[in-house]
Amino acid sequence: MLARSIGLLFFFVVRTFRPIVRIVLGLIAGFTLFGCVISFAVAWYQQWPTTLLWVSSGMFTAAVACSVFLWYYDVLLLKLTPEGYQLTLWS
Repeated sequence: MLARSIGLLFFFVVRTFRPIVRIVLGLIAGFTLFGCVISFAVAWYQQWPTTLLWVSSGMFTAAVACSVFLWYYDVLLLKLTPEGYQLTLWS
């Protein structure tokens, strides 16, 4: 009973903050991917310094991590949906 109540509370908290989390993670992923492309272009222009390649790969990793978490957020929400509750993620 307690585990079900905690799961239900967690579902509604996750559902409440879904729009904010999706926007923030999408912006972070987009800007880090843009930064990755820019730093890679600068590294190409400056004869491939190691520091800029590390920065570029770090930004690419951050973009992929944010994108994966963004996708998994909806999967988590679907797994937490209580029985008999009609959840509409796309409207």
